[in-house]
Amino acid sequence: MADLAATARFLAGRFGAELNLDYVPGRALFRDALSEELGVPEAEAEALCDALEKARLIRFHRSEELGDVWTLVTA
Repeated sequence: MADLAATARFLAGRFGAELNLDYVPGRALFRDALSEELGVPEAEAEALCDALEKARLIRFHRSEELGDVWTLVTA
């Protein structure tokens, strides 16, 4: 994946624009998908997840209505 936006699009394509999972299981799912897709160690995929969160391309939030939700930004 050439850049963070392309990486976020890959995750959104695989999991959809929203994913109802708690923080840790959601991060693990993203990490494992990136590790598999890119052929990199889990630690490198975890660092990529950190970068995606810092860029706000993947976001975790809680709401009383929706519960725990990951939002994947593709724009």
